[in-house]
Amino acid sequence: MDKQGEWDVITAVARRFPRATLTGPAAARVWGLATLAWVTNVDVLPPGKTRAKTRGGQSWTFRHGKTPERQTAMVQGMRVTKVIVMLFDTYRYHGRLPGLVTLESARNKWPEMTVDRLLELAEELPRAKGLRGFRKLVRESVGTSESALETVVRDIVRQIEGVVVRAQVAFQYRGQYGDPRTGRIDLVVNDVVAIECDGREFHGPGVTEEERYREKQLLNRGMVVLRVGWKEVNDGTLAQLVENALEKITNAPRRAKRPSA
Repeated sequence: MDKQGEWDVITAVARRFPRATLTGPAAARVWGLATLAWVTNVDVLPPGKTRAKTRGGQSWTFRHGKTPERQTAMVQGMRVTKVIVMLFDTYRYHGRLPGLVTLESARNKWPEMTVDRLLELAEELPRAKGLRGFRKLVRESVGTSESALETVVRDIVRQIEGVVVRAQVAFQYRGQYGDPRTGRIDLVVNDVVAIECDGREFHGPGVTEEERYREKQLLNRGMVVLRVGWKEVNDGTLAQLVENALEKITNAPRRAKRPSA
């Protein structure tokens, strides 16, 4: 699957059911948001009080529940649920982590979607199973995540006992010709471990010379730098890598220079 293949699946289902409303991850993609996985099956809300005779087909699943017209929108020529409904449906139909990825993507895309604003919008959702968990997820979310990988890595690392994780941390350094520069670290753990989330193993070229130079500046400050990707997430080694790095640098808070906020 690739982006075009995913888009073909979504648009084909939208054409098949022109009066229906798309929701969940498919609607997220129409809104231009990240999802945890490629969309291969589209969540479909039948129009009005229509009850579907089947649960779905090869590339779609019918979901039942009344969605008021005010909670739908036409986006890129397709009828989709509005963002708060889409986020809730992604969470309740697909699980916590897919829900978190799309939620943090929305908060990054639209900074006005603060925790308070999302909780306010959630008050308009109908009573349904999973609503309490969704509100909890909103409170756990951040608005700084720049990719699905970053969200997943942060979520794994924050569950390690005794760690404090900061996201998109700025730091000042001098370029190779002495010019002042500002860099950003995807995640900083306990102020001593810098984590760079690199998903390019599947999508593009390797680490650039500039990125290696930036990494050297962090090492010179006494930090441990971990460059992680989907491999470390999928093989379950990410948490252990971070724990090992923290063990190596137990006394580092006294000698490492904390990146500026």
